[in-house]
Parts: sequence; C-alpha cells; structure tokens
Amino acid sequence: MMTCCRCQGLMVEDHLLDMADTYGGLWIRGWRCLCCGDVVDPVISRHRVMQQSARALGTTLVLVEEEEAAQETEAQQFSLTI
Repeated sequence: MMTCCRCQGLMVEDHLLDMADTYGGLWIRGWRCLCCGDVVDPVISRHRVMQQSARALGTTLVLVEEEEAAQETEAQQFSLTI
C-alpha cells in the first residue's frame, strides 16, 4: 500500500493522459491520492529525486526543459522587438 507524501492518505493506481506528448496523447500509469488528489507519475518522481539530490549537494537544479523554454521565450520576445 502506498501513502501520500502530502497528507499520508491512500494512493491508488490511476491511468493518466499526457497531453504534452508530440503525437497527441500518451497514457501513463501514475498514483492519485484519494484524500487530497495529489498525483505522482514517473516524471514527477524523477524530478523529485533530482531535486532532493541537488538539495543534498547544496546546489540549485535547473531542468533542461525549463531552461529551453526560457530561452525560447527570450528569442520570441527578441524577435517581436526587431
């Protein structure tokens, strides 16, 4: 049995639709808390582990996807000003 890291409630297996997938939607398996609704899937779990590791090392973690999105936004803003 899995318990929620937020409220210690019961987590149940759920099938989630990843709408950010390039080819439409991708079904993934995750966990949802019956009490607070918190959702955990493989991507969320991986990011939490990476953040905990970075905190343990005393460094700041910047995810590649976030950095690429920020650079794209800056490029779009720059092209609008030209």
